[in-house]
Amino acid sequence: LALCRRGVDCLLSCSHTTHMATQSIAGTWFSPLPVTLSCNEDGGDTFTSEGADLTLTIDRGTRRVTLLAGGERVTGKMNPDYSRIRWSNGAAWMHREEADQRDLTPPGGEQPNMLSDRQVGRVIDRVNEGIDIWMLSESAEQSLIEGPVQQTNEKLRECMASFMTEDWVTAIAILLDETKDPEVKTSELQQIIGTNIRKPLVAALNTRIDVPVLTEGMEKKLLNLIVEKILDQIVELSVVGMENTGLV
Repeated sequence: LALCRRGVDCLLSCSHTTHMATQSIAGTWFSPLPVTLSCNEDGGDTFTSEGADLTLTIDRGTRRVTLLAGGERVTGKMNPDYSRIRWSNGAAWMHREEADQRDLTPPGGEQPNMLSDRQVGRVIDRVNEGIDIWMLSESAEQSLIEGPVQQTNEKLRECMASFMTEDWVTAIAILLDETKDPEVKTSELQQIIGTNIRKPLVAALNTRIDVPVLTEGMEKKLLNLIVEKILDQIVELSVVGMENTGLV
């Protein structure tokens, strides 16, 4: 079973209901291979394919998932919204509903606020999960939370700019912007990182590192290349990490 392929459907049935909403494993997932999974007869957190050649189990407390297929075992973790699974071998599954929502995101331009409407909804849900107000129903709690979250989103950039430089506020906005492709985010972040970190970091390293066989100019060129590649890794991992959370 090739677990590194991506972009095909996996149909899972059964879901898990929390106090707030349904965290669903049901539906179509974009996964390595097309396979239909269904709950075992005793329910629970184990799903088996037709022919029982593939088994997926989930520990809902930690959101750790295990996939058994053809004698091989792969582990991974479900994100808090049950919309993505990130496997230990680098493969990722995305829930069909998540993919459909992304397709509805209008291309071009920028989000008017730091968070999109979808991201605001995710924040409201997560805040609601972490709070329990006595005598209030879940729907009443959510209504109470929604206003402050919306207001925070509207003022977020302005308030960040009151104690952060504009470049770093812009960097966070880029990471959160659902209208930008990962490649565009990476390119724009590299420019900000280059201005704010690369040049001063190379200068600082150049005063502390000495490569005897190189001239000062060659040494600086080498350090610049080393720092550039390190920072590229940081930027790429930051973009991928945000994507994997399901928030963007």
